[in-house]
Amino acid sequence: ITDCTFPKEGEQNLQLKIDGKNISTKIDKRDSAAAQFIIDCEYSVLKFYANNPKKNEAWSRYYRMIFRDSYGRLDSVAKDIHSALANDKTSEQNVENSKLKLNAQLLEWVQNFEYKRGAADESDFTNLIDCISGKGSDCDSRSLLMCVMLEHYGIKSALFISQIYSHSVYGADIKADGAKIKSGTIDFLLGETTAKGIKPGLIAQNMSETSNWITVNLP
Repeated sequence: ITDCTFPKEGEQNLQLKIDGKNISTKIDKRDSAAAQFIIDCEYSVLKFYANNPKKNEAWSRYYRMIFRDSYGRLDSVAKDIHSALANDKTSEQNVENSKLKLNAQLLEWVQNFEYKRGAADESDFTNLIDCISGKGSDCDSRSLLMCVMLEHYGIKSALFISQIYSHSVYGADIKADGAKIKSGTIDFLLGETTAKGIKPGLIAQNMSETSNWITVNLP
C-alpha cells in the first residue's frame, strides 16, 4: 500500500558527519512522507490499546512495523556509512572490537542530534528519514535508528522501552562490560542515545531496574 501511495520520485543527496568523517549518501524524495504514513497508521492502531491488557504487545507491534519499513529505506545509507567507517582488518580476533568501535561511533553520532518531541496528541516518534536529516528526534527514534543500523551490519539488536521511566534505549549483542538486559539467550549491551558523551554500556542508575523495561525484539 505504501509503495503504491508513495511511489519512488528520485534520489536526493544527504550529507552526514560521523566520527569526523563526511559521508555522502542518498534517500528517495518520498521516503520521509512514506515513513511518516506508516507511523501515523500504526499510532492510530496503538491508541486503541492504551488501556488494554495487550498494550505491551501493541507497543512491540508499533515499533516492529516501523523497523520493517525503515530498514529497507535506509539500505543505501547503511552501506555508505559502513564503507566510510569500516576497518580494513577483518581477522577473526578483531571482530568484536570492530563491533564495539562501530557501535560507539554510531552512538556518538545520534547523541548529537537535535532533541525534539512531538505534540501530545500525536506520536512523538520522528520517522527515521527525518531523524538522520537533522529534523529533531527523541529517545525511541534514535534507539530504533541504532537498531536498524546495527542489524544492517549483522549485529543483533533490540529496543527497550519503559513507560515507568518514559524512556527508550537500545541493546546490541556485543561482548563488552557494562549495563545489559537479557532477552532469550542474549545479553544486550545497552546504549543511551539522548545524553551526549555517554559510552555504550552506561545507563542512569535510576533506570537500571531491568524488570521495568519492555523488550521489543527485532526484526
